[in-house]
Amino acid sequence: MSELREILREIEKRRRDIEILFNNYHESINNKDYFKASEDLWGIVNSEMAIISLLLGKRLPSSHGELRALAHSLGRLDHEIPDLFRSAETLHANFYHNFLDEDRFSYERLRVERLIEKLDQVLRSSI
Repeated sequence: MSELREILREIEKRRRDIEILFNNYHESINNKDYFKASEDLWGIVNSEMAIISLLLGKRLPSSHGELRALAHSLGRLDHEIPDLFRSAETLHANFYHNFLDEDRFSYERLRVERLIEKLDQVLRSSI
């Protein structure tokens, strides 16, 4: 029972994190701070995938590789998820190296927003 409580606490924490990150993301976009917006989107994807992992009875992903593997396994539910996840990885790299111009950032960002919608669908179907 205490393990279930811990899982529920972690899910609630991640949900709060997602809400904060969405607010930060919109603020970053309004300020044209694409570097920061990249970090916010990666954080949203990371947190949503962590929740999905817990709901599937698995542990929290502890590495980038584990997140990628989860994205590939979610490809069974929606074939676009692994491809869209690559855009999230691109934005994650952009946070560290700030290499995307505005047009490329916009392209990747829209793909990650689509990924987030798909992860939301997976979450709704998992509950």
